[in-house]
Amino acid sequence: MIFLTKNNFPDQEFSQILQKPFINKELIIGIDCGKCVCNMASRFRENIYIGVEIKKHQSQVAYYKAEEMGLYNVIIVNMEALDFIENHIKDRTLQVIHIYFPTPYPNALGLKSKLMSRAFVDEAYRVIQPGGSLRFVTDHKKYFNETSRCFDFNRWCAIDWEPLALGQKDGYYVGTNCEVSFREFHQSDIYAFQLIRQ
Repeated sequence: MIFLTKNNFPDQEFSQILQKPFINKELIIGIDCGKCVCNMASRFRENIYIGVEIKKHQSQVAYYKAEEMGLYNVIIVNMEALDFIENHIKDRTLQVIHIYFPTPYPNALGLKSKLMSRAFVDEAYRVIQPGGSLRFVTDHKKYFNETSRCFDFNRWCAIDWEPLALGQKDGYYVGTNCEVSFREFHQSDIYAFQLIRQ
């Protein structure tokens, strides 16, 4: 189990883990306090899960949660996601990138722009292995439409959503706290896509 910030890169153990062949490495962006990443890691212990969270306190809570659960297949990173990918992930390293309910209001996090942009999509294409996937869920229709326009569909293929066995209710995409809140308390519509990298 590893906890990384901008200050402790380069990290030799992290680099060695990413270089291991034949092990699926999945990136979850915006993990908040770690419920989703820990749920995935406990159910699929043969995979490596890298959870990225820009908020320091939440990333620390996520790390302690993974530690409490004895999840040695989890890496928690307290950094901005695009910066992390650009500077620390090599080409064709990841099997999946999960992006569930990113904020459509980047200023609230001190960021200049939204995560989902053409620059991010280009980086995602670079780091995902051919045949790997990008999974995106939001309750924000405008953000969903803007995000959809960032993809070149000569490079990505849309497929039907494949639910992961994470214990979520029937009809739920991932069952994160955000999804439960938006569906049950705010009565929001939820929008999602899953793309395969060509």
